[in-house]
This record gives sequence, C-alpha cells and structure tokens, in this order.
Amino acid sequence: MRAPAWTLLTLALACTFNSTGLGEEEGGQPPVTTVPAGTTGDSGGSTGPGGPTTGGGGVSMSGTSGGLDPSTSGETTGSGAMTVPDPTTGDGTTTAPDPTVPDPPPDLPPPDPSCLGPVPPLLVLVEDADLEFPMIEETSMSGEGKIATSSIPEAGTVEFAFNVPCAGDWLVWARVYDGYKGEQQYEPDSFYARVSGGDDFTWRYGCQTAGDPQSWTWKRVRQMTGDQCDETVEWTLPLPVGTHYIRLRNRESENNGVRAAVARVLLTNDPNLVPTFQ
Repeated sequence: MRAPAWTLLTLALACTFNSTGLGEEEGGQPPVTTVPAGTTGDSGGSTGPGGPTTGGGGVSMSGTSGGLDPSTSGETTGSGAMTVPDPTTGDGTTTAPDPTVPDPPPDLPPPDPSCLGPVPPLLVLVEDADLEFPMIEETSMSGEGKIATSSIPEAGTVEFAFNVPCAGDWLVWARVYDGYKGEQQYEPDSFYARVSGGDDFTWRYGCQTAGDPQSWTWKRVRQMTGDQCDETVEWTLPLPVGTHYIRLRNRESENNGVRAAVARVLLTNDPNLVPTFQ
C-alpha cells in the first residue's frame, strides 16, 4: 500500500534536521561559551589564577591548608605566612606575612642594675627650692639652716624639684617645725601638698608630733581622708624616671609668732628608711 504524501514530507524534514549537527543522537558537540577567567559558570568550567576547573561548574579552589583566601586571592601555608600571586609578574607566587598571626612581642631592655633595690635617698634643701610669696626664706634659730615659712593662711608655696633615677613607688618625708607639738586648735602645723601639678591635699603633720622631744622632726607626708588625726593614708607616689616637683602650700595663719615651717624634703624608694639626721 502506498504511503500518504504527508508521511513522506515528515520523514524528509526529519533527515534534514539531523544533518545540520543539531540532532540529539548523531549531531556534534553543543556550542562553547567562554567564561571570563575567575568567574563562576552554571555549566562548564573556566580558567582562572588557580588553574582549570575539575568539577561540573564554577571555579575550583585548592590549597595546602585552608583553601583560597577570599581577601588576598592566595592560600595559607599553615605556618604563619600565606602564598599570594606575585604582583610583579602576574603569575607565580610569593610568600607574605599572615595578618591573622600576631607579631612577636618586642624585646624589652634589661633592667638597670642600680634600680634592682633601694637607691640613696634624694634630698632637696629650702635654699635650692622655688618660693612663691608670701612664703619667705628665713634662717633657723635652731641650726636647721634656711627654712620656708608663711604667716598668711592659704597662701605661700615652696616647691622642691627631684630627678628620679628609677621608676617605682617613692615616699615623701619632710623636716618640719611644730612649736606646740601635737594637734591643737589654732596651732599652725599643717600644709597642703601635691606632686607635679596634681591636686592639693591636706597634710596635718601636727597629728604626728605628739610626744616628740624636739620641735624640728622628720615626718612622712600623710594625706588626710577625714577630719580626725587617725583618718590618714601614707602618700606613696608611683613615679617614672624624670624630674618631679613636690610643692607645699601654707594652710594656717601665724599664732603668737609661731608658724608652720619646713627646712628640707626627702624622696626615697626604700619603705624601711626613717631619716635620723638633722
């Protein structure tokens, strides 16, 4: 039986479609799409800095530990450094410091052997200090040499400069005068003290002179924390190496010719030192 004409036409069209290379069974490879180097495709690979891809899509990543570094386009080596493309040639690799690994601490200088223990105390006399009126310099009638006094309450300063050779905690002593000995009302036996431009605080050294046989004595500077004589703390200064200034300011007025007075100030880093010389 003879085939209908429309059947023959369909077979002819089918043969023509396969002969163009687009058929599913006998045709050639599909068209190739070029993907820029380093980009990710949905089908097919690409060529980038890390070499050709080996999977079914996208850029392959490789590295000895950790894979591709997203911030540097390199790979870490696991030893405090990472491998990155050489910017001078565009190919090859070079080793750069790994920013995730902290730098080693700097080498510290060895300590000064002369600062491993207490150093000789530092002493400054009134005659070597700076006075601000109405604080004046006088000659002591008790053999203390030059002394600093003021008859005006809340006014008059004397400042002592010290060259500190070793950093650490330093203590302040002053040779002061108390004409009445012990803390008494309206008795001039106190100063305001401060170091290197710091805040003034009250030092009532009359709280420390009760029972002293002499009017001139060495007293360690103490800071008042209240109104009573037992409300004090020792003045300890954490000082670096360099020049520092201890300033005393007059606090009380003269009483019957008696004034608060100071002859010299001593700075020491020995907590066990108690001055005994005049």
